[in-house]
Amino acid sequence: MSIEQYFKTKMPKEDVEFDNNESSEVDSDLEEADIEVPNNYRRATQKKLNLKKKKVQLLSKRKTGVFQNEWLNIYKWLIYDGSRNLMFCSLCQSHKKQNKFRKEGSKDFKSSALSEHFTTKDHTDATNREIAKVELIKVTNNAIDRAQNHVSVLMKIIFWLAENDISLNKLPEVVRLCRILDCPQLLSASNTITYENNVSGREILSAISNSIEEIIWKELAEAAAFGIMVDESTDISCESHLIIYVKYCLYGNIKIRFLKLIQLKSKDSKTIFNAIVDLFDKKGKFLNNIVYYFI
Repeated sequence: MSIEQYFKTKMPKEDVEFDNNESSEVDSDLEEADIEVPNNYRRATQKKLNLKKKKVQLLSKRKTGVFQNEWLNIYKWLIYDGSRNLMFCSLCQSHKKQNKFRKEGSKDFKSSALSEHFTTKDHTDATNREIAKVELIKVTNNAIDRAQNHVSVLMKIIFWLAENDISLNKLPEVVRLCRILDCPQLLSASNTITYENNVSGREILSAISNSIEEIIWKELAEAAAFGIMVDESTDISCESHLIIYVKYCLYGNIKIRFLKLIQLKSKDSKTIFNAIVDLFDKKGKFLNNIVYYFI
């Protein structure tokens, strides 16, 4: 028998487990066969046997219930509760599946157990539901972003119309012009809701007005004193209004701002005075800070 043939018959296979006496058995077999084996062959065989023994010992340790931290990197859904020494599945918990990885937890600390759970119907269904949920959130967020961009452009158009004393009845035509100019943030005209009519324009303009007014009230609260300028006017529909401006100093800057347009029931001085007092009373103790009054 040649040395090569002997080692082919004696070399261990991958699925064979070894005990602590295997290395000595090989040595005794070589002696019984009366074969002179070079030391380098003997050392190589001994080294392979030792490596195999370490591998078997490692696998045996993993079967005794030791959680491996690297599993958390492999299985992203895996949760390990160190205080109770239990494993859970975050996806099954999120979608309320009825299995041990969701309810009582698992102590089957094996890669095969995790792989088996990964292929179960519950986990597959939970994974599909999670993917669908993420996709729905993504689509919804994209739709919200497009709608917000559209409304933002409309607000700029409406503000420009108001600033230039152009009727909001022109809003649809201005929006149509923007589409012709390929404004990318406007929604397609085929959308069912675009807020491009003059009624929506007035509501958006009112929201812009309220937002600006709140900023002015906050600045007035910080100012030590301010003055007001008012004027009464009647529009083409014969309705009386009182326009109010405020002048104040904030951080060394003199500001004059339009504050409010109030509809009046009558145009006498008492009605105008009461309208002004009521306006500032509703917003707090601003009357004590008024230093002048000009009509």
